[in-house]
Amino acid sequence: MSWNSDLYKSYIFQNMAFRVKFPKSYQHGVNDGKKYPVMVFFHGVGEAGSVYDNEFQLLHGGELMKNAVENGTYDGYLIYPQSLDGTWGNVYFDKIKELLDSMAVQVKVDLNRICVNGLSHGGLGTGTGPSATLDDGCHATHVRRFYRLLQ
Repeated sequence: MSWNSDLYKSYIFQNMAFRVKFPKSYQHGVNDGKKYPVMVFFHGVGEAGSVYDNEFQLLHGGELMKNAVENGTYDGYLIYPQSLDGTWGNVYFDKIKELLDSMAVQVKVDLNRICVNGLSHGGLGTGTGPSATLDDGCHATHVRRFYRLLQ
């Protein structure tokens, strides 16, 4: 990486590596009634990696989105799962749904404000599964359009 990705926390859930950037205003354990939106980004085939990589999926857009959180443009979660082969299907979508359900209970994720986004093969994945798997609160967005909204 040509930039510091340390602000993204690194996790493995059910053998799926992923990175999370918490909202700037998030305070753990504080009952303030806040719920935060989530943007899930599916990388392309070129960014596939093992569970031990867990950084390469941030290559395209990770810095831009991190900056949007840090400067207050977007006060929500960023989730970047890592696919082993760069393809996305129900196995990953089911894991992500379980992850989001857990985060709704533990860290104030708003399940009614989920945006999925993707690049290349990840962009194809946004139209084939997450909307059906993640229910009514999920909206798929083309990568260029979403970034343009933040600039």
